[in-house]
Amino acid sequence: MTEEKGKEEQPLQIKDIILSFIGILAESSWQYMGLVANSITGKIHKDMDEAKLAIDTIDLLFERIKGKLKEEEIKTIERTIDDLKVNYVLQLNKEKEGE
Repeated sequence: MTEEKGKEEQPLQIKDIILSFIGILAESSWQYMGLVANSITGKIHKDMDEAKLAIDTIDLLFERIKGKLKEEEIKTIERTIDDLKVNYVLQLNKEKEGE
């Protein structure tokens, strides 16, 4: 029996599902800030309310699972959240300047 066959398949942990969801929300945040083209349509669409909702949701989810994460995962998500928040403010300021 090979080593792979001897191991039982483990179901995904909720932590891993949440980490995947955080990645999806982060990508959506960049798209809604108009900084990245929509991965399906290839077009730029800006909706700052949706971007804020996605960023706030990432923050909330991160706080819920932070205790279950490795230090490297924590640093990566913190960096992502910081980058998203800084770019959110920059994009809001650009909108206000354009008014």
